[in-house]
Amino acid sequence: MEKSGFKKSGFTIEIQETENDQLNIESIQWNSLPTQENVSFTDYVNVDEDVVVWGVLSDAEILENTLSFDEDNEDDTSPLPLVTLKEASSSLEKLRNFSLQSEITVEVFDASFTIENTIEKIKLNSMKQKTINDFFKK
Repeated sequence: MEKSGFKKSGFTIEIQETENDQLNIESIQWNSLPTQENVSFTDYVNVDEDVVVWGVLSDAEILENTLSFDEDNEDDTSPLPLVTLKEASSSLEKLRNFSLQSEITVEVFDASFTIENTIEKIKLNSMKQKTINDFFKK
């Protein structure tokens, strides 16, 4: 609606700006900068002209990128250090002491007992009863 109002008022002058005009204005501003380190404005503007910013990948390329990404992630993971049952129990006791000193909620303290029960179950499952033959070995 505003455009038609401008036309009725006689404001219909169209200014066409070309890329060269814009480039010249920016080039003049570029030259007014204090240091350019021997880089022309055109070189600066076109520095990333050869950088690929889009493209169409084939199914094989997508698959290759996905597989190489998975392999890279597998290399970054290191195995967890082995924690003994004694170390786990000791750490749990430290955590329980911390929770008592810090006035942490009862739920956290109760969770420590659940973890303790789990450690005890693992300990019992890992124990191996000796057989009668173990007592007679030389």
